[in-house]
Amino acid sequence: MNLFDAQLTFRKVLDAMAKPGKVVKMPNISLNTPTENKYPFLILTSLLDHEVGFKVLDVKNRENTEDISRYISSNTGSHESSLEDADFILIYDGSSGGTIHEMKRGTLEYPDESAILIYDARRIGDGVHLTISGPGIRDELEIAIDGIEEEEIRDIVKVNSEFPLGIDVIFSDLYGNIVCLPRSTRVRR
Repeated sequence: MNLFDAQLTFRKVLDAMAKPGKVVKMPNISLNTPTENKYPFLILTSLLDHEVGFKVLDVKNRENTEDISRYISSNTGSHESSLEDADFILIYDGSSGGTIHEMKRGTLEYPDESAILIYDARRIGDGVHLTISGPGIRDELEIAIDGIEEEEIRDIVKVNSEFPLGIDVIFSDLYGNIVCLPRSTRVRR
């Protein structure tokens, strides 16, 4: 990915993070990726560098994670980290398998030292319906995400219940749509 594509992708992620619940269409940039959904890789390529660590979680297909990790390292200069130290975590099959509680949530002094989770979702606009509120949202907004387990949504709500501590979440689907839920966003089913 060239510099202009990385900047365009970064701006799209920023727009989605500033407007929680807004469905943002990612640029259709050609990438040869190890999985069907290229959009999480576009996001990671625009955000990662040699100073941050990442982790890939696929609780149903653990063998898949090695190829994905190699791809991310070679295309970003970033390094694979332990789950507890990872700055960015790419999650497949809609679940962290309960490990979300082990991820970085920042500290009261440095709440920004938390993890950003990127979920490879099936489709944004279908599936589990969520009502969200908080900064960047007028009143309330309803969103739907398919391919994320309901238990995972409950876990996200739980780890983000002590703001300013928490995790930022990006859902990315096969159609190039992303939706962000910063840790300041309140979520209910």
